[in-house]
Amino acid sequence: MASIDYEPKLLAILSISFFLSCIFVSVAALDPALLASEGKALVESGWWSVNSNLSSLRCMWLGIVCDRAGSIIEISPPPEFLKATQPEATSSKNGDLFSIWNYDGRIAYEDIIAATENFDLRYCIGTGGYGSVYRAQLPSGKLVALKKLHRREAEEPAFDKSFKNEVELLTQIRHRSIVKLYGFCLHQRCMFLVYEYMEKGSLFCALRNDVGAVELKWMKRAHIIKDIAHALSYLHHECNPPIVHRDISSSNVLLNSESKSFVADFGVARLLDPDSSNNTVLAGTYGYIAPASELWRLKL
Repeated sequence: MASIDYEPKLLAILSISFFLSCIFVSVAALDPALLASEGKALVESGWWSVNSNLSSLRCMWLGIVCDRAGSIIEISPPPEFLKATQPEATSSKNGDLFSIWNYDGRIAYEDIIAATENFDLRYCIGTGGYGSVYRAQLPSGKLVALKKLHRREAEEPAFDKSFKNEVELLTQIRHRSIVKLYGFCLHQRCMFLVYEYMEKGSLFCALRNDVGAVELKWMKRAHIIKDIAHALSYLHHECNPPIVHRDISSSNVLLNSESKSFVADFGVARLLDPDSSNNTVLAGTYGYIAPASELWRLKL
């Protein structure tokens, strides 16, 4: 069986070498008291894996990320919770179906519709061939970004596959430099993803803007390179099977209000499954595909 056994640092440098003239971010500090209380509740619930390895960068408890000392630094919903909630279809008063979750529990479909006034153009902050992105403020005050697939694209098998692929991957992974997926709606009449909101948009837009480009000092750009490298190393070496993004372009790196960066858009990402018969096809955006994808393909 093939394996990706070359150095993570070398792989990360190769994967994002095009960023060497552009990029910032440092790890966001988390509230210790909040993490302690949530961690205790989650541990007592008993849904973690028996085998934990505190000597690694992350422990093996499902949904809980620890540092080398064993302290909890990040918490995400367990796969059992996701599997239990995702297949459920809840009807709204309009007859639409939804299957979405976040840290506060379920988000009502009506809340999404109300927050965007039924996806009014006034709330649209970006558009592309696949669909549009909307900014929405939920009743709790939380800002989220909604990536909504146009109805005509939703009927295309390729777009539908890409959409569902992103849902599948982002509900399995959790990293501080990868954009968080809060929820999704897979109803045939309305397909959208709910992400954490990134105030400064994409790195591509920041670099195109004269003011934004000046704000990204060289030290900030170096920090962005470092954090994207950590995210890629996590995908390639800590996920099982490994995940290759295949489109690490500046358009798929998002910046929050503090100019911290996050890898986004996993629509064309793939699991490097050695038992798959489809690994001989190289897909993605040329020039932005991780070398691991081609190396893996050549080994088969």
